[in-house]
Amino acid sequence: MRRQCVLEPATIGMFSTIQHLQHHIRTANDDSTLTYGNMDVNHPIHGVCQGNGAGPAIWTVISTTLLNMLREANFGLQIHCSLDQKPIHIVSFGYVDDFDLIQSGQNATEAVSKLQQAIQLWERACLLPGPTGY
Repeated sequence: MRRQCVLEPATIGMFSTIQHLQHHIRTANDDSTLTYGNMDVNHPIHGVCQGNGAGPAIWTVISTTLLNMLREANFGLQIHCSLDQKPIHIVSFGYVDDFDLIQSGQNATEAVSKLQQAIQLWERACLLPGPTGY
């Protein structure tokens, strides 16, 4: 979020509120007496919560940064358009919050190895603090 110039107080306010929530489960039958969240300050809840109106925008900011990072590291599939031979670089297919990373290779073993490297880069980037480069 900070990478896209969202002010630090706004970012901290939104995510610290979510991290300190205590969640209750409601079903068609009843409300659960068990709750989750806000129990371990060393392992706060991650994400933006189901139904958060800002969720799609937050996911767009975060996923675009991560996908661009993978593209810049040459992961994905690079092909040429059959009509004009312009290069096309595809890293994933996605819809809302469901993404499938794709990776090409000379054979299945190479593609799987490169995909594993891409996943590890994605994970490392998720652990970076604040507005840093990748």
